[in-house]
Amino acid sequence: MTDERVLGDCVIRSWGDNPLILIILLHGLGDNAENLMFLGEALYSARYGSKVIALNAPYKSIPYFSGEVMRSWFNLSLSWDIGIGDADGLAASCQRVLDVIEDAIKKDNFSERNIFLGGFSQGGIVCLMLSIMMKRQIGGIFSLSSMLRDIDLPSDDIVQKNIDTPIFFAEGLRDEIIPEDVRRVTENVLASLFPDRLTYNKYDIGHNLAKEEIDDLREWIHEKIKFPQ
Repeated sequence: MTDERVLGDCVIRSWGDNPLILIILLHGLGDNAENLMFLGEALYSARYGSKVIALNAPYKSIPYFSGEVMRSWFNLSLSWDIGIGDADGLAASCQRVLDVIEDAIKKDNFSERNIFLGGFSQGGIVCLMLSIMMKRQIGGIFSLSSMLRDIDLPSDDIVQKNIDTPIFFAEGLRDEIIPEDVRRVTENVLASLFPDRLTYNKYDIGHNLAKEEIDDLREWIHEKIKFPQ
């Protein structure tokens, strides 16, 4: 059984007696797991049984917002010409997700190929960082209305270039939070990192989720489900 000490602050939903797929979700800055659970409910497979774990980020004082305390995966600066400065916070969030994945494989007997990790905005940044640092090949990683720039990338010695986890990225063409030039940098970085396993979709939306995007993501996930032999 999943260790609650590993999961920490989260929201869990399950469908079916023996779920085949696990979806792990990371919310955006200042949001919470409960508000993102609707996405998990839209993505799950009733036919094969599914479990969704939406993790809550810890509360942090964010200097960019005059010290306001909010849920945050790391201390985020919206100065677009500098990289992610809170390396410790980002590393802690990445490690928490890795611990949840390991716990699901070893204690709940999920196949790593049927585990899908995704996040919105800041949560999506954590997912993209994990996509180049994870040693396991999971079913897929998706990042929605997010970013990954050259200046955010870790050193080459910790990039797992041999892992073939599929990547789904969704960009809002009218995103009012992430500037156009940052989105173009993100597109180029992802295309360079994942030339053969990237699905990069653009939607006529702002910094939010939309039905067409969710439908595409659901289809992408369900195409990758691995069935027991």
